[in-house]
Amino acid sequence: MMWIEDNQRYSKTQFKQTYPQLSSYLLDQTLDQLDLEDKLLVFARRDADQSLLDGQSKIFESFNQQVKTGNVIGFLGYGDEQLEIHTRFSQNDDFFLNYLLQKVMDFKLVNLESGLGLSDSYYDFMFYLFPRYLNQAMRKGIYREYRYFEHNDTHLKGTFKPARHLKENTPFMGKVAYTTRDYTVQTDLLYLIRHTLEYLKINKPVVYEYLLQSDESRANLSFIVNYPSLKRGACKVEPYGS
Repeated sequence: MMWIEDNQRYSKTQFKQTYPQLSSYLLDQTLDQLDLEDKLLVFARRDADQSLLDGQSKIFESFNQQVKTGNVIGFLGYGDEQLEIHTRFSQNDDFFLNYLLQKVMDFKLVNLESGLGLSDSYYDFMFYLFPRYLNQAMRKGIYREYRYFEHNDTHLKGTFKPARHLKENTPFMGKVAYTTRDYTVQTDLLYLIRHTLEYLKINKPVVYEYLLQSDESRANLSFIVNYPSLKRGACKVEPYGS
């Protein structure tokens, strides 16, 4: 494991020996190339000054027998290789990197000893991406899609299904088997979001509390949790951890 910082130079031989897979994928590749090939998630504020970080920027660039890092910090992983690029101001700790990511993602950590330090797990960082992207998605409204639903009641309003009707309603007791195609929020995506919220509430309470910090986050969380067809009892699968 190498301690790597932005805007520094390191031995190319040592870097390739320590991270053979990552070096083959990332060395001398621009952010545009990595983004085009879906190899990297670059998370940055769109309203910030991007003059030091554009599509032609490189995370690692060959320079003679050295590897030079650029203006990117964060987590990189491929297979069993995990690499962290720290800020050169961090002085062997993650506090300044925590601060920068908090500014980028607009979240606040009250206690860095809560088990959500950046060195603990790459996935802890991903937990913080979820609330931000949820808010961005919800600005376009609740997600809906067309789905088919099977019914067997007295309110025929879709496509009659004779085979299922005979199977389920013999002898005839007044019910009719039919299928409807509805534009609904009862989608696999929203069920997954609903279960994720339950998981965060039980297993990552600090992240869940972050969802309650802003009016927008609270409104989105409340909307999904309290939406009738997405409530705990209405979900097709009970939330993880219940």
